[in-house]
Amino acid sequence: VHADIESTPQSIYFPEIGTKAKDSDTEENIASADEKVKLTDTIFFKGLVPDLEYVATGRLMDVETEEPLLDGEKPITAQTTFTPKEGEGTVDVVFTFDGSSLKGKNTVIYESITQEEKEVGMHADPEFRDQQMFFPEIGTKALCPETGSQMALPKKELTITDTVSYHLVPGKEYKLTGTLMDKESGEPLLVDKKPVTSELTFTPEEEEGSVELSFTFDASALRGKTIVAFESVSYQEKEIAVHADIKSAPQSIYFPEIGTTAKDGKDGDQEAFAEKETQIIDTVAYKGLIAGESYRLVGTLMDKETGKEAKDRYGNKIEAQTEFTAAASNGTAKVVFRFDGREMGGRTLVAFETIKKDGREYAVHADIEDEAQTIYIPKLGTVIHDDDTKQNLSRADTDV
Repeated sequence: VHADIESTPQSIYFPEIGTKAKDSDTEENIASADEKVKLTDTIFFKGLVPDLEYVATGRLMDVETEEPLLDGEKPITAQTTFTPKEGEGTVDVVFTFDGSSLKGKNTVIYESITQEEKEVGMHADPEFRDQQMFFPEIGTKALCPETGSQMALPKKELTITDTVSYHLVPGKEYKLTGTLMDKESGEPLLVDKKPVTSELTFTPEEEEGSVELSFTFDASALRGKTIVAFESVSYQEKEIAVHADIKSAPQSIYFPEIGTTAKDGKDGDQEAFAEKETQIIDTVAYKGLIAGESYRLVGTLMDKETGKEAKDRYGNKIEAQTEFTAAASNGTAKVVFRFDGREMGGRTLVAFETIKKDGREYAVHADIEDEAQTIYIPKLGTVIHDDDTKQNLSRADTDV
């Protein structure tokens, strides 16, 4: 008789494995899609033959497609060789790779154990939560609630709302942190020497959703500026997702500003003739408009002496307007004033300009003392006299 329940040579093993994945930073199955990602998949095994050498191989898969995920052109895999002392235990498989392309991905780790190149155990279940690894993603859309658009007025107290869309693991508590940036400098926007920030803690019920983060601050010095909202999501004090693109149009808020230069339409100087068809061209330089959007530029000529609207010989206000599409955030547009100026000799005119969109006024340049906005209309008179009589009477001589 040979009947030893502990005898290894008499035993037949039916291996079984299970896995639990975690990120090295969060210690959970949530990872930031960074250039350097380190994941540890712990394999729980039963039924292995002690003192034999095994190889554990892991593959990172896309949950949705069940296709291998790539680091560049290579599948993301990891492997470890181990020799168990007992038939039951654990072994770690460590993945190190570039995960910057995995934002918003739900991934799963498939594990296989081989002995002398023969597979003796496998765990490949895309629905198994402990095998899954989540790479959160966020996107943002900034808006000024007062204007209902991405354009804002430089007010003493202004509120900007940033709607943050997310792809996160539901049921966990996250902290959303926002910072307003100065697009021109690429540095945080400072108000009273302090950065403008905001925070919010939330627990999503679904993987996909959105949450609003509001900033209230003094924007009175921001005329002509563009600011950009940067957002970060952290879990247990570890940053797991960030949206920080200084060139991102949806993240931007614009504070328009304009300046003008008025010229005579005939010779390009700042003196115009008091004639029937007087023409003044006002070139408006703008900053802080949204590229690709349409605007209305409205101009009015003012009488510098009275400070009131100038009027032509028929008593009509002298106005002009044009619609244009901003090719870029900064640029120029022209407004042409045409009027009967025959009775305007000796007057000084100043061009006032306003930029409007959807009926709302966003920027004004109305400085009655601004020389660049000013056009002079000389008043010409003549006196003729005879050199001999010193009067307007002459002798009909051959030499006058």
